[in-house]
Amino acid sequence: MFEKRKRCLELRMAGLSLEEVARREGYSGRQGAAKAIDTALMDIIREPARAVLALELNRLDAATQAIWKKVRSGDIQSIQTLIRVMERRAKYLGLDAPTKSAVTIDDLPNDPKELAALAVEYAAKVAGGSVPGSCDDEANETGDDE
Repeated sequence: MFEKRKRCLELRMAGLSLEEVARREGYSGRQGAAKAIDTALMDIIREPARAVLALELNRLDAATQAIWKKVRSGDIQSIQTLIRVMERRAKYLGLDAPTKSAVTIDDLPNDPKELAALAVEYAAKVAGGSVPGSCDDEANETGDDE
């Protein structure tokens, strides 16, 4: 099946219409050829992404090996570094459960300006950033972290 999708992509890249690709490759209509081409393109994207993930995981392994002796001896900075490495690995592999947030209608303000400010704050929190114009944001701009 992979080869058939690849041929469809090659034919389309050569300038053939979806109808012609479908006819040549035995699809009943242009939708089948289009789907085969889309899948072939996604296959092309997925393979390098897997290679990059493997490379990044190998780098994390090397970082862990480099600090392991100090971690075992109880060096606090090395332990903190190991935790960051472990967090990154979990993020790459999707091991952390997503966080859930809920807002009930009773919690929402009636004033549109307050509602807009709350929406901006919530969006920033979900994105893991600070709220534009907040104290956190100003501290980051001036470099005055805690």
